[in-house]
Amino acid sequence: MFNIALMCTCHNRYKLTKRSFNSIKNTLKNSNMVNKFHFFALDDCSSDQTYNFLANFQNTTVIKSDKNLYWAGGMHYCFNHFYTELIKYDIFIAFNDDIKLNIKNINRLLEKYNTLLYEKKKFLLSVPCFYKDKITYSGSKFKIHSSIPLFKKVDPIKNKIIKVDVVNMNFILIPMSVIKKYKFLDNYFTHSLADFAYSLKLKKYGINSYLYDLPSVICEPNLTGRKKLKGINKLPQKKFYREYFKFYSYFWPIGLLLRLIKLIFLK
Repeated sequence: MFNIALMCTCHNRYKLTKRSFNSIKNTLKNSNMVNKFHFFALDDCSSDQTYNFLANFQNTTVIKSDKNLYWAGGMHYCFNHFYTELIKYDIFIAFNDDIKLNIKNINRLLEKYNTLLYEKKKFLLSVPCFYKDKITYSGSKFKIHSSIPLFKKVDPIKNKIIKVDVVNMNFILIPMSVIKKYKFLDNYFTHSLADFAYSLKLKKYGINSYLYDLPSVICEPNLTGRKKLKGINKLPQKKFYREYFKFYSYFWPIGLLLRLIKLIFLK
């Protein structure tokens, strides 16, 4: 039986947050493979009912930020704050506050996780998301080569756990042995790309990312606020390229190389 620590950051999405936490709680409590579970949450300066909900939710510990940290910044802060408590559990699950766990057989997922644990020891297992019968978040593979930051989303295949290069962290299972040794997201990220960077960092150490075979999480594509987020992501994106795509980073910020590659290979 597993002891599971779950973590997310929340901002002004009270109804979605409530749906998310309830869907996870109602699923996990009915599994005979789960001994106990606990939520560790950051309320990212919400002005709605989010904090009150989290503060009164069963098996939940919450802290509140005094400024907007966004997704990666909030997850990093929350992780560091609760680290000594988190590592007492067996599985670390990072998830988004706008998801709804929609899995008919949670034991099947945990059995697949257990198989990977036996075979691989250290890994990431991302659970694909869907909305209106379309895959919205999952994992990706390099389109051309691992030196070029172009990715192609991978759809799940039933009865096959697929190895991918990077994963989305809308709902991801990580063995606590990975967390203890490699910690979590890098601190220079504000919002996006931190999940891809974590996948690539672990890949350097021979730890691969995998995609669960069944879409089991409802998550609508988040298309709001992209112009604002583009600005806060600019410097972290530059550092991300320098860390994992050194050749391409020399062409930042004009991006001539990437545009040329797209022109040649992706017509």
